[in-house]
Amino acid sequence: MEHKEHRLRYCLMHVHRPIGVSGFKMDHMYDVVHIDEKLFNMYKGVTRYYLAPDEGLPYRSTPNKR
Repeated sequence: MEHKEHRLRYCLMHVHRPIGVSGFKMDHMYDVVHIDEKLFNMYKGVTRYYLAPDEGLPYRSTPNKR
């Protein structure tokens, strides 16, 4: 329950009601970046490749889990 309250407080911090206005105003949030934590755990931090002098780096992609 504490996590839900924290998320609600975070959302309410970005909603304002200016004096003399009947509606609410929300922050544009152009300067906020949301990072998905799952991407950090998909691959190891260091991956070693042993390549011949004429080989390039291999193509790495993230599989779609749908």
